[in-house]
Amino acid sequence: MESEDLLAFHRDLCLVDGHCDIPLMVNRLTDAGGSAPALHETALGRAIRAGAVDVVVSPSYVELEYLPEGSLRRALQSFVRMERSVAQSAEHFAVVRTARELGAALGAGKTALVLGLEGCAPLGYDPEMLEVFVRLGARLIGFTWNERNPFASGAKQPDGEGLTPLGRALVRTGDRLGVVFDVSHLNERTFWDVLETSTRPVVASHSNCRALFNHARNITDEQIKAIAARGGVISLMIQSFVLSPAIAGLDDFLRHVSHAVELVGVDHVGFGYDFIEFVSGLDLMKMDYLPPDRPPGENAHKVIREIRTHAELPVLTEALLRRGYSRSDVGRLMGGSWLDFLTRALP
Repeated sequence: MESEDLLAFHRDLCLVDGHCDIPLMVNRLTDAGGSAPALHETALGRAIRAGAVDVVVSPSYVELEYLPEGSLRRALQSFVRMERSVAQSAEHFAVVRTARELGAALGAGKTALVLGLEGCAPLGYDPEMLEVFVRLGARLIGFTWNERNPFASGAKQPDGEGLTPLGRALVRTGDRLGVVFDVSHLNERTFWDVLETSTRPVVASHSNCRALFNHARNITDEQIKAIAARGGVISLMIQSFVLSPAIAGLDDFLRHVSHAVELVGVDHVGFGYDFIEFVSGLDLMKMDYLPPDRPPGENAHKVIREIRTHAELPVLTEALLRRGYSRSDVGRLMGGSWLDFLTRALP
């Protein structure tokens, strides 16, 4: 396909990124500069628009250094600062809370941002606090990061630990409020506890296939099938640490795409890229991602070589076409499956 034809095809797709830490970037830039930046003027915002990304799931993550005492304050800061950042970029971005708002943003040519929580530490020990964040716009809820909190056990915790009684209460609260639970970052026991307790579809917003690379942040074939059976989406990421012992390449990522599609079909597979290199100072904090035999820092939060930012996503579109996926299937993978899910799941 000629480059102009490829770009035209790419831009005609509905592109969805199922996981991007925009609020973390906004929080850190505000910390440094004193006021929230206009999102469209940041390097990340420009890359998202240049890559023609239509929807970004953007949960708020509270850095470990704020836990536990400062987590609520930091999370509230994140939502307020995101609102200010997007308000200065209203021609380009919109926070959406409902399916109708999602459709309106897309119709206006804006990038729709779906907010959430990546970890429920800000709720303290009170599941009902979730309603505060739902009122602020949170729609996708992750129980924890890699750590254990009052609700659940993360990916780096022993598999014997799952949802706590408070965690089960949180699931019931979330079901009542109509949120979508994100099962990325959970250990396997907690994953199955969530599916046993919740009656709603779930997503894995940024996880890959453990059958291809044995890492705690990846999920098993059985988990992938269970998510699809619930009507959810398995959203694959391009972080090297879940793909390879070294810096990974596009072929490594495409192996995971093929495996997931073979298991559950394109209607349940999407992408949550987890671009993170725009945020500084995270490597040491996240060193527990590394296998024990890797040198410090070699593979922590390094995306695949060929796609460094959202602006380079046409590379992925072309690669999928070259792998033999039909135009229709490429459309599903690049965002169609996610869009259909969000349209059904949002109030």
